[in-house]
This record gives sequence, C-alpha cells and structure tokens, in this order.
Amino acid sequence: MICKFIRSFFTEMKKNTASKMILKKNDDLRHDQIEILKQYVQIETNYALIIDGEYGIGKTYFYKELASPELKKIALPTNETKKYRPIYISLFGLKSIDEISRLIFLELYPILKKRV
Repeated sequence: MICKFIRSFFTEMKKNTASKMILKKNDDLRHDQIEILKQYVQIETNYALIIDGEYGIGKTYFYKELASPELKKIALPTNETKKYRPIYISLFGLKSIDEISRLIFLELYPILKKRV
C-alpha cells in the first residue's frame, strides 16, 4: 500500500497532474482547508496533494500544527483500529525524484521498522 502510493505520487508528479492546495493568509479559510485535506485522504485516489503558497505564508505551520493533528485522528479505511500517520517532507532545494524518494523512505523507516 505504501509503495503503491509512492509510485503513484511520482507518476503524478511526472505527469504534473497532482492536486494543489494554495494557502492564503486568512484564518477563516484554514478550517475549510483542513476539511478539504481530511476529505482528500478519505477518498480513494492515486493523486498527490501539494500544499503551495507564497514564501512565509505558513505552509509548514499549517501542515505540522493544524492539519497533521487532524489527519492523525482519521481511521484507515482497511482497518478502523489504525489511524493515518502523516509524514512531512520539504521539497525546497530538491532537484530530483530520487532525492524526494529518499526523503520519503527516511520518514517512513520508523513506521516500516515497527512492522517487522
């Protein structure tokens, strides 16, 4: 399942068909944006979701402090007793898909290690 997601993520990046959420500095929109993220992870899709916005808009804060805690509350569709475990990587300064892949696997390693 994880490998399927990563493969589809890179396929969509290559095709440039990933969904994009653009953050704006508006607290009223933040709740709506979190709801969109929650709905997005609950539908079955092979598309990636990229959070984009101007420099300093609060993309990292939004994800780490607002969105991620909410996503952790959502049960996996295949196992109601397990919850999503979102990871964070920054694409800043990365030049290749191999670099992105390496970062994803470095973030996933603790998850995969527990399954062994």
